[in-house]
Parts: sequence; structure tokens; C-alpha cells
Amino acid sequence: MEQINKNNDNGENATEDESIVIAENQQYAKNTLLKSNYKRIAGINRVTVRRMDNQLVIIEDPEVYKASNGTYIVFGDPLIDNFGQKLVIAQQQARQSALLPSYANGEEEMTYDELDIKLIMEQSDCTENEAMHAYRMNHGDVVSSIFEVCQGKTMG
Repeated sequence: MEQINKNNDNGENATEDESIVIAENQQYAKNTLLKSNYKRIAGINRVTVRRMDNQLVIIEDPEVYKASNGTYIVFGDPLIDNFGQKLVIAQQQARQSALLPSYANGEEEMTYDELDIKLIMEQSDCTENEAMHAYRMNHGDVVSSIFEVCQGKTMG
């Protein structure tokens, strides 16, 4: 390994030499596992591990070894996928595409879908103002709005 480090004067050979060292170290580790009580498991195409911060570590085409005590060791190239960040982006896109109601700068202005308001009015036999109020209170959920208006009429 020292010999490889001495020859790393230019940057191009450095990456090739480092990959050779990594491959040799991986092979040594695999041989050591096989000599102990680890057995290779064939037929696994993908390993996914969820971390506590909602990050996913995905390893495609892994080499998986299992010990008799249930311990697994996985070799492969990990890809880190931030699931929590994707969820936030998807929610923002949903709000922008009017799937969810959008609020501007904390104001109570909300975009109304005329078909949703008409449906609430038809199904619950209420006025347009009552339908709009229920729609706003239920954050654009038509079914909950109809249910709320109908419950209000039976109670009142």
C-alpha cells in the first residue's frame, strides 16, 4: 500500500490506485467472512435501510453475507436518498397545483374550485356561503365539508 501512495504524484493515477486498494481490501474482508461463520446469500437485488432522519440508504446489486446469529454484512455502492426532503417538496408542489388549498402569506385567502362548491351545495342542500365556509374550514376537503354541513343541519 505504501508503494501505491508513493506513485500518486499525478491525480489521474491516484483514483485508479485508490480503487485497486479498495477492491483488494473488500476482497480480503469477503474472504475473512467466508472463513468465519458467514455465508453468502444469493438472489438479493436490492437492500434498503431507513435511517432515523428519514434518509434511505439504497444498495443495488449487493453482496450479502449472513452469520448464524442473524448478523448481516452488505457490500455494494450505497446511494443516499433523503425521503423527508422529497416529501416536503411533494407537499409544496401539491399546494401549488391546487390539489391542496393555498394560503398566501398567512392570510385566509384560499383558492376555491367552483365544481367542489357546487358539489357541496348539491349534496348537502346548503347555500353557497355555507358551502364556501365548510370548504375553507376543512382545508379543501370536499367529503369532510359535505359531512360538516349535513351534521350542522341535523344538530341545528
